[in-house]
Amino acid sequence: MRRLALMLPLLAALAFPAAAHAEDRKAPDELVEIDGKKPFEIRPDRAYLLFRVKGKWFAPVFMRVPTAAEVEAYYAAKKAAFDKALPDLRKARDAALAKQAAAKGAKSDDDIPPEPSLATFDYHHPDVQNLQSINLGKTLEKGKDDRLMLIEAVPGSYVLYGAGNQNAMLACMCLGSVGFDAKAGEITDLGAVHVAIAWQKSEDPVLADETGLGASVNGHWVMPAMGVSPPAAGAPAPASLAGKPIVAVQYRAVGKFVGPPVFNVNRLAPVPGILSYDRGAVIDARTGARVPDNY
Repeated sequence: MRRLALMLPLLAALAFPAAAHAEDRKAPDELVEIDGKKPFEIRPDRAYLLFRVKGKWFAPVFMRVPTAAEVEAYYAAKKAAFDKALPDLRKARDAALAKQAAAKGAKSDDDIPPEPSLATFDYHHPDVQNLQSINLGKTLEKGKDDRLMLIEAVPGSYVLYGAGNQNAMLACMCLGSVGFDAKAGEITDLGAVHVAIAWQKSEDPVLADETGLGASVNGHWVMPAMGVSPPAAGAPAPASLAGKPIVAVQYRAVGKFVGPPVFNVNRLAPVPGILSYDRGAVIDARTGARVPDNY
């Protein structure tokens, strides 16, 4: 697990990094990679994500959708932090205004802080870390060109949020992705997560139409391309998981969302029968209906 962002109440809004907090509290790890070299037992209070990463350089980033209780706690904590900071915020604004007035019209590069308000208060919640990348160095099985991952996770609803590398959030799939539920006491088989460099043509058929776009597609960093392929019906379980409760994922289309500061913005490759697009609109391929945006 690699921490990337802290929980905010909406799917569309995330802030980071964790190191920016004044508090010493540290949220517990929500995603923990299972080492295939060590025995493990399924915890009844944890969900498990099984997937194969096809490709190199990039690791999938998952976001757990916060619960109603977490959202309520976030708002309460933000209000308390705002009330505590308000005198200093007002003092800073008054000082900046006074300095501007004393300049008597002379040009100044100093910005005037905005009028303090709860809505615009920059707050990073320290108690929940619901956006995390995967450490591909800790695998259940490792192949030449892929890695089989088993992740212990907090039960809940998840979104395949994007692609990362180390502690960097390289790209969000903000223009369309998939979500799924992970239940306690079960291993949810996600199938395969496909990743590649978007500007180079990939030999992976899942990413054939999402790659070979040329170097101009890159932003401040190399643009990743991503896709998923659900598990094949009747596919055998890995030998190390024989006898354990494995259920196939039920993916659903996720509409556009606003990402945190990232190097690139992309969308997940279409998933037959689940996710498609009509120009810029995200479409639920099961019904043909447009999926609402998350902002």
